[in-house]
Amino acid sequence: MCRATPILRKRAKKGNAVREKKPAGLPFVLDPLDKAFVPPKPQNSVDDERIIKLEKENSAIYTRKRDGHYVSAVVVGKHAKIYSRGEVKDLTPNFPHIKNELLRLRLPRGGTLFSCEIIAESNGSDNREFVSRLTKASPGEALRLQKQHGFARLMVFNSLVLGGKDISGFSNSKRIATGQKLLSAKFAYIMPVEVLSGSFEGLQQLVRERKWEGMVIYDTN
Repeated sequence: MCRATPILRKRAKKGNAVREKKPAGLPFVLDPLDKAFVPPKPQNSVDDERIIKLEKENSAIYTRKRDGHYVSAVVVGKHAKIYSRGEVKDLTPNFPHIKNELLRLRLPRGGTLFSCEIIAESNGSDNREFVSRLTKASPGEALRLQKQHGFARLMVFNSLVLGGKDISGFSNSKRIATGQKLLSAKFAYIMPVEVLSGSFEGLQQLVRERKWEGMVIYDTN
């Protein structure tokens, strides 16, 4: 279950490192992404009764859960970067094909930050182990592995920063819709999160039949 949560949390600063200039209105640096940045994290489980209540109120958004590696994607001007959660490691050299497609997006000036997941499929199923291997490999080894086994893709959940403005406090429905609109063009390696249509009960059955990882459920507010 996810609710819109402002991204103002920061880790304690260490040392006296020089800070890059922050975009107006943001509490952290985008390019390069602030090491203090902590992305929002959904709850792992929610009572069925709560979900059914949201459904009756037409306040539930159902999306397909994938088994990949969470990352933050940042696009500022002619620069696009992919960062890991936690240590905020720059993974861009390992996924140049994703970087190239991020730079093709038509985004407002000022900088954009996407909440994403790196995924890879093997025999129709998500291969988290392969993605983990790619994130830990050297750029050369990551490229070799992808040429041999298939290139990883980037799935975008939603936007946290758009046009240099913090929009994490906006409703989930608005942020997801923004991501869907920005990614409406067809790309080979970037895609929006898959929004599912149907009832909670029916979608649970669909997840079981297709052997998906599960669902991520958002409150529209």
